Amino acid sequence: MHHLLLKLLFLRILLLPKACTLKCYECALGPAASCSSATKQCSALENQCSAQRFIIYSGDSVTISDFIGKSCSFNFPCGESSANLGLARIVLHNKCCATNLCNNVNAPDYSESRPNGRKCYYCNGAQCTATVECKGSENYCITTKVVVDGQMKTTKGCVSAPFCIKNGQLEGVIRNYIGSKINCCEGNLCNSGSRPRVGLLLVTPLLLLVMSP
Repeated sequence: MHHLLLKLLFLRILLLPKACTLKCYECALGPAASCSSATKQCSALENQCSAQRFIIYSGDSVTISDFIGKSCSFNFPCGESSANLGLARIVLHNKCCATNLCNNVNAPDYSESRPNGRKCYYCNGAQCTATVECKGSENYCITTKVVVDGQMKTTKGCVSAPFCIKNGQLEGVIRNYIGSKINCCEGNLCNSGSRPRVGLLLVTPLLLLVMSP
């Protein structure tokens, strides 16, 4: 009898994490039409459902790409983050929730932000001396290296803090959709030189759309 109770208790412990985990809608980041109604039982570490929207603009208004995605998530910053590269603007909106299948609604469109008083350098061709006004939560300046037509080129601009943090799932989104190597620094026009104070590696196919001649 004692052994039977121990076996039942052990079985209950094994089944408990699965019974208590979230269930979320899931689709890979891509065009809205490709997002199905598939669901996923989240792992014990994934404590929220996420609906993401990733938009790239030429300038401030012309949409180049508009992708959505849904997933279980953990350690993924909620809300809106953006990068302003002068010639292009990149926005990631992550709508978080913590109940079963709560990410059924797509993340909202980009909401226009006001200048926050900071400025960073950006590049126009080979010249990186022009400045751009940072907006909303863009509190950091960046310098990024991108390979275009076999040549390494530099681009600069403003960025929100989540783009600078080596952070599980968010870093994966950046690596797949933004670009090669991003160095972040804090302070007005701090990205003037080639060695900003704070840096990390990230990645860029879609920046080629706005940097190619």
